[in-house]
Amino acid sequence: MAVGNKKGVWHRSALVTTLELLGIISFSQSTDFFIPHGDNLSEVSCGGILFGFHPNQNFIAHNAGSVWLIRQIDLSKPFTTSFTLDMIDDNFSVDGGAFVFQSDPTSLGESYHGLGFKGIDHSIAVTFDVRQNANQHDPVFDHVAIQANGDLDHSSANNLAGPVSIEGYYSTTAYPPVPSVTMFHHLITIDWQPSTKKLSVYVDGSLIVSATKDIVQTVFGGNPIV
Repeated sequence: MAVGNKKGVWHRSALVTTLELLGIISFSQSTDFFIPHGDNLSEVSCGGILFGFHPNQNFIAHNAGSVWLIRQIDLSKPFTTSFTLDMIDDNFSVDGGAFVFQSDPTSLGESYHGLGFKGIDHSIAVTFDVRQNANQHDPVFDHVAIQANGDLDHSSANNLAGPVSIEGYYSTTAYPPVPSVTMFHHLITIDWQPSTKKLSVYVDGSLIVSATKDIVQTVFGGNPIV
C-alpha cells in the first residue's frame, strides 16, 4: 500500500488511510511482515497501517509513504486479499492511495499528486484518487482505477480500467457535540485470477472495476513473483 500527500489543503479527500489486512497472515510483530518507507506513516502495526499528512507552518503537506509485504506474491497462482479502507473527507488531507503489486521493497512513489505510486516502473496498482489533477486527466469525482507502471494519466495506455466514481460510498455520521464526519469506510477486496488474467476490485463484495490483461508478461517481464 502506498499513499501520497497533496500540496495544498482545500479539497475533498482523505485525511487518513487505515489498512487492515484480513486472513492472509497470522500477525505477530509488524516488522516480521512489513517494510515501511516514507514520511507520512503515523502507525504500522499488526492491526492496521495509518497514513497521515504532516503539514508545515503554512498548512501545506508534501509527503509520501509506502508499506510493502515482506512475503512476496506468486501471480501464477490465484490471489485474493481484503482490507478495510478508511478515508475521511476533510479540508486537511492526503491525495489518495494505492494497493500496488511490484517487486522492489525499497520503492516509494512521488509525493506530489503521486499517491505514493507514481514513477514506480513494472507495477500494477489499484488507485484510490480523491483529488482532481488536470494533467492526469482525472474526472471531477473521487475515483478508483487500475493503472500500470507508475503512470497515473487516465488517458495513457497504462490506464487499464476506470476511473470509476466512489462518491456514492461516502457517508456522514454525527458525533455531537463535535461536527459531523464524512468518510469512506468499506471492505475492499483485490482478486487476481491467472487462468483468465483478470484483476478485479470489489467494495463490500460488489464488483466496482476490473481489468483483463496478461500482467505477468506485459508488466513484470514474465516473472510472476512480486
